[in-house]
Amino acid sequence: MNLQTSKRELDWLLRRIFLCPSCSTLRLSDPRSTPRKRVRTDRYVSTSSSTAINATRPVPERNRPLHQALAEVKSKASAHVNLSRLQLALQGLETERPVTRVAIIGLNVQDTSRRIVRLLLADALEDEQTWEKQIIQHQGSHGILLRYGQPHNTNIPQRTTLPILHIPSPLLERLNVELLITSINSEHTNGSGVPAEAFLAPAVGVPTAFDGRQVTVNQPVHRSLLVANDFEELVSAIELLSATQFRSQADREAVTLVADLPNNNTQSRTRVLLSDVARAERGLKAIRTSTSQATIYEHEWIDSGMPILTKWLENDIAELDRVPPLVVTKLIGSLMTAATVSLEQRSLTAQQKSFGSALDSAARSRIENAINDFSRAAHQELQSGLASAWSSRNWRKLSWYKLFWRVDDVGLIVSDLVTNSWLPKTERATYEISGRLTQMGINPTMAQVEVPQTEHKTAFEAETARATIIDPAPSLPTVATTGPANEIVFPETRPTLKSDPMDDTTTIEMRPTPISIPITSTISSSRTGYMREQITSLTSTAQQLVLRTFSISGFSAGLSALTYVSQIAPTIYEAGSIFALGTVFAVYRMQTGWQTATKGLETGLLQEGRDVIRRVTQRMRELVEMKADEAVAGDPVEQQMLEEATQAVNKTKAALEQLQQKA
Repeated sequence: MNLQTSKRELDWLLRRIFLCPSCSTLRLSDPRSTPRKRVRTDRYVSTSSSTAINATRPVPERNRPLHQALAEVKSKASAHVNLSRLQLALQGLETERPVTRVAIIGLNVQDTSRRIVRLLLADALEDEQTWEKQIIQHQGSHGILLRYGQPHNTNIPQRTTLPILHIPSPLLERLNVELLITSINSEHTNGSGVPAEAFLAPAVGVPTAFDGRQVTVNQPVHRSLLVANDFEELVSAIELLSATQFRSQADREAVTLVADLPNNNTQSRTRVLLSDVARAERGLKAIRTSTSQATIYEHEWIDSGMPILTKWLENDIAELDRVPPLVVTKLIGSLMTAATVSLEQRSLTAQQKSFGSALDSAARSRIENAINDFSRAAHQELQSGLASAWSSRNWRKLSWYKLFWRVDDVGLIVSDLVTNSWLPKTERATYEISGRLTQMGINPTMAQVEVPQTEHKTAFEAETARATIIDPAPSLPTVATTGPANEIVFPETRPTLKSDPMDDTTTIEMRPTPISIPITSTISSSRTGYMREQITSLTSTAQQLVLRTFSISGFSAGLSALTYVSQIAPTIYEAGSIFALGTVFAVYRMQTGWQTATKGLETGLLQEGRDVIRRVTQRMRELVEMKADEAVAGDPVEQQMLEEATQAVNKTKAALEQLQQKA
């Protein structure tokens, strides 16, 4: 009996010791297990479930489509976006009120940037706090992140890689913002462009050991403030920003430059903010010394430019009721613009790699260089030609006060200026490029254009036309010459008869075959069409302005005469003032109206020239690419990946647009 009891106890001991957690059901089946142990075991099993391990943050209902689209971009277009900024955008959609991160970047050093942050967050009515000294006395060139909260115990080590300082600042709490203080080297270019991520996802050195070793971590931000200490650093900062490769206007607007220039009394009205940190510190010190010096603090604070920095910090962040906030939508739009540019460049590179024997690489390179030179020369000629035309003597003949005797010469003068100044050399250069394309076996024509024609005829004329269509006359000419370049083919018409039972007329719709327009005639046809339209409009405007001026002046003269001969018996001066006032008003309206019309002509000619150059050069490149695509197609796997990435980006853009419309 004792032997059986000993075996039973030994078996129970082995089962308790040599047991893996996944076999915990055996413990529950053991009759020796107490109810307390069962409860403890059940708790252990529940906390190790897959749901707790793979838990995700809940996303608001209205942000879910955009959040899912961004997640799809992350999985299918990760090579074309900055993943750290994309993760910041995803985090911004996971809450109703996301935290906005702003980077205060010092040029080479962080001294001035830390002083600015301390002034922005300091409370003037309280004594100097401990966190102010910590910001100023922060050792090394490593970055530091400022968040709202109560200061933690310094004896407890932080587990984060980036030093974090919690500050009980009402500004951080009200704006729900956190500040990242870091620096950037002014010699960041090294002869090449600076990526936009240097300011929008700055690399922060994080110490990893006591011997000075550190690792670089990218910290994405929504906005950045680049701080220059003096005028020399201001020049370096401007050069650094000019060399930065911003892919969108939103990225450029997200970076602002501030310069610390002592004794500066000018107000900043440009993108460069001006401040005087030393003056602001004197004002803060004065009011902390005695509240009676509040006036001194107010003058010093306003003259230092610190209110401008506070307003900049609150810009786009103060809209707390907007869901999602404006900074989040701008970040997502910037990411999608950068992804689109990257996909287009990658697609172009893939097309260039797929060229085969249909077009020699050297010949293609030469023709592409010629097209690029043509485009550059055309834009230069457009700028210089129009500038010389608007400063010429003939254009000055159409001043508003000369319209009284030159109103009939408007069409002639404008026609002469446009003909001689609007892309005459570019038109001749198209013949040279077209000849080179023809030598390469490319037909230099624009896209095919269909010109539908509709004729209205009576019933008798329709029957005659139907008979003519069924049995065409044998004397119709056929014109053809040898060679594909000189072949002339009349468009084949496909008529359709439509009759109205309530009317005795029949409509014959002529559907001609699409015809191709040569590239060489594009500029001349655009010039003729635009000039015909603008000359008619400008001549009509000039005549109306002159007639309106005479009408108003005559009306005022008549009113002046009636006033003079009335029974009130006014003086001739009073009556003449009515005529003078009416004449001045008429002349003023004539001047403003004519200046608006001529300004519209100048802008329209410039925009029309740019559009024509763009269409011609784009068509030339398309013809070259079509000739090159006759060889070997690209990699189907890569093309599929690019298509999936493009679809994900387009889906995100559509979701963002829908969310902005609901906001």
